[in-house]
Parts: sequence; C-alpha cells; structure tokens
Amino acid sequence: MIADEYDMSEDLIHDRTLYLLHACRYAIFEASGASGALMEIERTRDYGTRTMILFHGASSAAWTASRMLSSFIMSEDPMVKARWYMQHDSAAKHVERWLMAMSRGHRQ
Repeated sequence: MIADEYDMSEDLIHDRTLYLLHACRYAIFEASGASGALMEIERTRDYGTRTMILFHGASSAAWTASRMLSSFIMSEDPMVKARWYMQHDSAAKHVERWLMAMSRGHRQ
C-alpha cells in the first residue's frame, strides 16, 4: 500500500494513514524533508511494524534536524533501519535488499 495513492480528505488523513500503517507488516518512509510522517513513524513501534526510513544525503546529518526522529533512530531498535542515499537508484537498492531479507525472515 502506498498512502499517497489513497484518496483522503484533509480531515481524514490522520486516521486513514494510521489505519493503513496498522494493516502493514513493513513500512518504508522517505524522511529527507519535513512532512507529517513523524507521527506515523513513531507509531510503527506500537504496531510492531518493521520499518525502513530513507534519507537523502551523505550521512546521519540528513535527519538531525528533527530531535524526535534522531532519538527514534538512535535507540537502535531492531525493528527500525535507517539508510542514507545519494541517488534514487541507491535508495531503491536499499529497499530491495531490505525487503528480500524480510521475506527470508532475516532481521537486517
């Protein structure tokens, strides 16, 4: 499921995105820019959702602007992986490897 593909009125975005997230075993977020996804990212722990968070940039400096997000990632939760990428094809490769590992039952 891709949340952006669902038709939602502004007043239903919160509830619908959380419903979609709750229905998924895996979630992938692109968190390079400011967005409303921080609350959904935080809820992945409550739902037991394995999560990959992608950042465009060369290092962890890409997510230091958000204290909540940096704290979430620094907790070293095995359910959450952060990956940095410089080009979109490398982001796709991170996602592909992660999903393949998840399908084989490995924690990566």
